[in-house]
Amino acid sequence: FYRGEHKLVADYFVGKKAQRAEVSLWVGALSFLGQIDEAETQFERSKVKLSAKELAACRFYLGVGFCRHSFYEKGRRYFTENLIQFRKERNFEILFYVHQGLAFYRYFQCRYKDAVFHSAASLKSANRSDFLYGKMLGSELNGYSLVQQGEISRGLEQLKLSARLAKSMGSGSWQQAMQISVLLFEAQYGLKPSSIL
Repeated sequence: FYRGEHKLVADYFVGKKAQRAEVSLWVGALSFLGQIDEAETQFERSKVKLSAKELAACRFYLGVGFCRHSFYEKGRRYFTENLIQFRKERNFEILFYVHQGLAFYRYFQCRYKDAVFHSAASLKSANRSDFLYGKMLGSELNGYSLVQQGEISRGLEQLKLSARLAKSMGSGSWQQAMQISVLLFEAQYGLKPSSIL
């Protein structure tokens, strides 16, 4: 799941019943594959037995999935539920999911200053919990938000950091996505004009 192999994860659970600790990975994989109704069904079936961290992760994945399919209010609801329940949380991995969800939603609203603030908070939380996947996602969204806010150099550095983190996880697809983003932004902003082609 953390390497971005969501189809393999979803296929693994076909005809099986997920263990409690696996539910968030299943919900995440389905959400990222666009199977958000099935993801929500699996979450509703299992949410009473999930730990706080698993609950926060599921809500984050569902929020992302619904926003990506233009169900913004539903996505916002999941992000808000995380904020309400966990705003005073001391577990930094949970705080990562709270802030990353808020940053993602603000980015979709084109509220880049708020997205920068929350993505920096999610990255800080991921660093404090030494959560590698969180570091990768946090630096990615922080990079996109900084670029959109006009801080091109800082944003590109964060995207390059995200690519290095993805590589360290053995994730070719995440790493490629970051490298392509860097290349496109360099072309868009006229950086490296002699070699960009």
